[in-house]
Amino acid sequence: MKLNRTILISLLTLSICSCNLSRKKIPDVSNIDLDIKFIRLDSMVFSANDSLKLDALCRRYPNLMQLYSNKVIMLGDINNPNFPYLYNKFVSDTTMNEVYQSVADSFPSLNQLQDELTLSFKYLKYYIPKITNLPQFFTQISGFNQNVVLSDKYLGLSLDKYLGSNHIFYSRLATPLYARKYMTKENIAADIMESYLVGENDFNPKSENLVSNFIYKGKIRYLMSMVFPSKLESDLLKFSDTQHKWCEDNEAQIWGYIIENKELFTTEGYIISRYLSPGPFTRGLPRESPARIGEWIGLKIVQAYFEQNPNIELIDFLKENDYEKILRDSGYNPS
Repeated sequence: MKLNRTILISLLTLSICSCNLSRKKIPDVSNIDLDIKFIRLDSMVFSANDSLKLDALCRRYPNLMQLYSNKVIMLGDINNPNFPYLYNKFVSDTTMNEVYQSVADSFPSLNQLQDELTLSFKYLKYYIPKITNLPQFFTQISGFNQNVVLSDKYLGLSLDKYLGSNHIFYSRLATPLYARKYMTKENIAADIMESYLVGENDFNPKSENLVSNFIYKGKIRYLMSMVFPSKLESDLLKFSDTQHKWCEDNEAQIWGYIIENKELFTTEGYIISRYLSPGPFTRGLPRESPARIGEWIGLKIVQAYFEQNPNIELIDFLKENDYEKILRDSGYNPS
C-alpha cells in the first residue's frame, strides 16, 4: 500500500547495486563518508515560548515546522493566524512540560544513538551504494503519537515514546504491557531503520495474499539483519528469547497449521491481520507464540531463498514482486 510521501511508518524502490548476498562476515564500511546528526526540535519547540522566538523558529525551519505542526501535534498550518495561540497552549500545557522534562532528563545527549545509526546506514549504503539523499533526522515530542514520522526530506523521532518500559506516563495512558516492553532507548535505532526501509519500499505484489505479506515483511527483517549484524534475530523481531525459541521449536507445526487451514494464499484481511498485528500473542496459536509471527515466517522463507539461490543479486531480489515465485524458489517446507 503506497501512502503519501509524508507518512507515519510505512519500504524500498531505491536504485540498488548488484551486490551478491552470500555474505557472512561484517563488511568494512570505514571508507564510507556518512555522519548522522539530529536536529533537537524537541528542545527548540519548548524553548520558543514567546511570539518572537516562535517566529524565529518558524523562519529557521519552515518546512520542518509545517511537518511537525500538521502531521505530529495537529495544530495546522503555521501561517494560520491562530497558530501562535494554539502553539502557546501546547508548550504551556502542564502535562506536556512534564513530558518535555522527562525527555530532557532521559536524553541529554544523542551521541550514542547517532553513532549507532551512522554505522547502520553505512552498512545500508555498502549494500545499496546509490542511496544518496538520506532525510534530515530530528527529534520531537509527539504527545505520545507515532514513534517515527517520515517525509521526503525529514525523519522525526518521538523521544516521548522511548522513556523506558516502566515509565509512569505509559501507565497513565494504559499502554499495553507488550507494547511498553519495547519503548526503550535500545529499540530506537532499529525502529528508525525499519521506518526508513518501509517508507522507501513499495508493497506491490502480483497477488496480495497472506504469503505475499509474510515475504514482504521477511524482506524487511532480512535487510534489518544486514544493517544490524550484531543484533540478535529475536531483538530485531521484538520477540522475547522464550518466544523466539518457541517459534524455532515449533516451525513445522506453525507452517503445517497454516497449510492445513488453507490460509497461505488467502486474501481475507482479518486472517492476514491475525498473523501480522501487534499483541501479546498470535490469535489462533498457543499463548506461547509471539504476535506478528508472520514476520518470522517471512524471514525464514527469505533465508531459505538465499540458501537455495546464493548467487542472487540484491537488486533482483528487491525488485521481485512475484512472492509466490519467491516461495517456490525458496523450497521452504519445514518438517
